[in-house]
Amino acid sequence: MQKLILLSIISSTLLLAQNTYYYKNDHRVELEPVKTMERDGHGVKYYRNAKGMLLGVDRNILIKIKDESDIVRYTKEYRLKEIEHLSPTLYLVENMSKKDTLDVANMLAKEEGVVYAHPDFIKQMFGR
Repeated sequence: MQKLILLSIISSTLLLAQNTYYYKNDHRVELEPVKTMERDGHGVKYYRNAKGMLLGVDRNILIKIKDESDIVRYTKEYRLKEIEHLSPTLYLVENMSKKDTLDVANMLAKEEGVVYAHPDFIKQMFGR
């Protein structure tokens, strides 16, 4: 009976687990979940990176693509809304899907036509 309870707890934990990483220069960067706070009517999830910096993730993603004509396909496929066209191949988009922003950014980062994709992090400000 105890083994069954333990297996149940472990499987529940795995099912509730989410991506707690992002890709930076094709390298996986691990994040530690810290808290979720409400901001502008949306939940912002906060994480701490290995250097101890607090990073907030809301709905925005920065995406750089190889061919600017692909942005239409990515926005439709991943339910993204273009917010700002920063350069011919760099876009700031909003995640309109119900999927977690880290999940969407990580899926985009794995696309062949994507140079990079990561959340538009809300970073902790430090005084000098």
